[in-house]
Amino acid sequence: MYFDVRTAKQLAPGQHLLMDGCNGLRLVASNTYKSWTYRYKDASGRMKQVGLGRWPAVSAAQAAAR
Repeated sequence: MYFDVRTAKQLAPGQHLLMDGCNGLRLVASNTYKSWTYRYKDASGRMKQVGLGRWPAVSAAQAAAR
């Protein structure tokens, strides 16, 4: 897994950064902060999303472990 801090800091609100090697893990930028989310499909095929915490308080490694 590779995480580029410079790219993360430059994310504009509404954009997201996908993490290589961690399917479904993404860093999402809003107007006020950036947060980690994990997206997946449940058994019935519906898309689900779980919040994992705000970046940089939660690092990429911590988000991947969660």
